[in-house]
Amino acid sequence: MAATAIALAGWGLAFAVAAAPAPWYYWRSLVDGARVCAQVSPGPGWERDSAAFEGPGCQPRRKVLVVPMSSSAGVAGLCQSRMVISKR
Repeated sequence: MAATAIALAGWGLAFAVAAAPAPWYYWRSLVDGARVCAQVSPGPGWERDSAAFEGPGCQPRRKVLVVPMSSSAGVAGLCQSRMVISKR
C-alpha cells in the first residue's frame, strides 16, 4: 500500500514539474466595455478580448537576442583569455 502511494506521488510530481503556467488574456465587460487582464474569466458578463500572452500581466514574452560569434573569436579565444587571467 505504501509503495503504491509513493509511486502515485512521484507520478503526480512528474506532471506538476512539466506543467506550464496559464496564459494571460484581456477580458472585456459586456456591461460597460472595461478591460481587465487575468488568466481566467472574471465571471459572467465578460468575454475574452485578446490572444494569449505568455508574459505575466498581459505583457508579451521577452525576446532573447542570440548573437553568433565569429569562428576566430570562438570558444578557443575565450578559453585562452581565461587561462591568462587565471595565471596572475
